[in-house]
Amino acid sequence: MNLNTSTWKKVRFGDLIHEENIYKAKAYSKDELEFSKYPTDNTIPYVTRTEHNNSVEAFVVENNLDGIEFGNALVVGDTTATVSYQRDPFVAGDHIVVIRASWMNEFTGLFFETLLNKERFRYSYGRAFIKDLIKDTMLFIPCDENEQPDFLEMERIIKRMHYKPLTTKNIKTKNEPIDFNNWRCFKIGRIFKKVDVKKYSSIPDTEGIIPFVSATGLNNGVSSYVNEKSIDGNCITVSTNGGCFDSFYHQERIAISTDVDILYSKYLNPKVAIFICTILKQEKYKWSYGRKPKNNKVYTTYIYLPAKKDNKGLFIIDDKKEFSDAGYIPDWDFMESYISNLHYGDVL
Repeated sequence: MNLNTSTWKKVRFGDLIHEENIYKAKAYSKDELEFSKYPTDNTIPYVTRTEHNNSVEAFVVENNLDGIEFGNALVVGDTTATVSYQRDPFVAGDHIVVIRASWMNEFTGLFFETLLNKERFRYSYGRAFIKDLIKDTMLFIPCDENEQPDFLEMERIIKRMHYKPLTTKNIKTKNEPIDFNNWRCFKIGRIFKKVDVKKYSSIPDTEGIIPFVSATGLNNGVSSYVNEKSIDGNCITVSTNGGCFDSFYHQERIAISTDVDILYSKYLNPKVAIFICTILKQEKYKWSYGRKPKNNKVYTTYIYLPAKKDNKGLFIIDDKKEFSDAGYIPDWDFMESYISNLHYGDVL
């Protein structure tokens, strides 16, 4: 979408809101709340400074909490400068600034969320995005012929963005339980091939259409788009730096940095990959900046996966021991079926 920014002006954000409408939310610590594994009619989002999941860290049981914030608000994690728009009521963790305005709705809220998140590079734990700095932030926004903020144009911009609402035929009230007695331990280097591929020590300067996968945990690991030699898709990438062990599936060709290991298997497809990526991400807690999974540590890591059984419920043992010394075989069909039957699994 091409934007005509000729009428846009720089405006101080604090001039668009009233002083009483920017404030610190009541802070709840985790031990004060009852967490729910799944969102239900009796749960409410717990909004924190996390940059993931629209700042929602979890869902908690409402239980007549007295610090509930009503929706239609921007929230800012001041020490992390993370910004999100909250449509529904929520409770907050520590260091959360709430912003409200008469002009705010879901569309203008998303517009300003995007602009404020662009200011994140200016802030850190040593320089928090506190209320006064939020108010003093200068934003480039659409203005009308009288040089006043054009909130209707902001709304139109968001509404014009291309998207298709997701629908699913998999209507479920709860997830099917998993029988972990059918799971066995597998070494990553045994179920995936280690392939030597071209890697880049930094992001290439050439702009293009090839996704460049680096150590970032955001945007499916893609940090840029380049015009460089690419490698085959239908693979899983695992970060060995930064967000250690962040794992993502890539269906199309990609280019990768030296901070990424790559996993190939003839049994891989999008749904099997999503299943395995979820398992791989459970290994993140083992790694950090001081303990990185470099030097083939990704391939020597062990994970648990469902193993194949026959019609009598007995494990099928591979005499060639391709995947494990014990002869167990990953149940690729179960992994694909499990993801396919999840809510929205039919549209993956």
